[in-house]
Amino acid sequence: MADLSPRAKQILYACITEFVATGEPVGSRTLSKRAGIELSPASIRNVLSDLEELGYLHQPHTSAGRIPTDKAFRLFIDAMMEVRELTHAENALLLQRFSTIEPGPNFLRETGKLLSELTGTAAVVVSPKHETLTLKHLRFIRTLPGEILAVVVMAILTILGPQVGNVFSRVVDGLGVASSGGGGGSSSAATVTSIAALRGGADVGVNITVSANTNVTVTDSQSGQSVSVGCNSACSVTLTAVGPNAGTVTATADGGSSQSANYPSE
Repeated sequence: MADLSPRAKQILYACITEFVATGEPVGSRTLSKRAGIELSPASIRNVLSDLEELGYLHQPHTSAGRIPTDKAFRLFIDAMMEVRELTHAENALLLQRFSTIEPGPNFLRETGKLLSELTGTAAVVVSPKHETLTLKHLRFIRTLPGEILAVVVMAILTILGPQVGNVFSRVVDGLGVASSGGGGGSSSAATVTSIAALRGGADVGVNITVSANTNVTVTDSQSGQSVSVGCNSACSVTLTAVGPNAGTVTATADGGSSQSANYPSE
């Protein structure tokens, strides 16, 4: 925004608000009639031309007015839009509605519905593209000779690979990559060799390695959840809505071997 003069900011603000109100390209004559803009249409055209060169406006064709670009709307939202405080009733509604939404495919839909109700207009909510994800944590856990478990935690809640949550784990060996999870036969002699717990919002991702094929039961100290999974060398489990406090997860193999890991508060 430092590259815009006060006059350019005023014209851009007027152009964006006019376009939002009408949905039509905005011309210099229209802006000259707006209260507070004491400039001739010719002077406004010069400013509009400068804003177009800077990437804030686009002209569909020579004789048309200008329409704001994505860059202009981003600037408008970040630095120019006036935001009012939410009322107590609106805050209470937000907290109540979001407390009932389960993580998953319905989250964006319910968020858009709530936004539309609060604003009285149409609302569109989209998730970030995968290429915009940022890496939060990367952990390597040694499982067997020549094999490691790679745990990747991204900055947003998403679905990556075989596990729901913001944790993605894979077993990497000298010959290639095999997705974690799976099952197979159970072995009473199998032991739990490692466990890692990583929080992603209200959920906790648990990554487990075992010495042989077995069934593993994962329990959570905070929510009391208990999940059983077939484990072949390594497996992953997601515990949803465990609560905001720190807690402990325990993985127990069929043979009785177990290990525990702590996770932080939300």
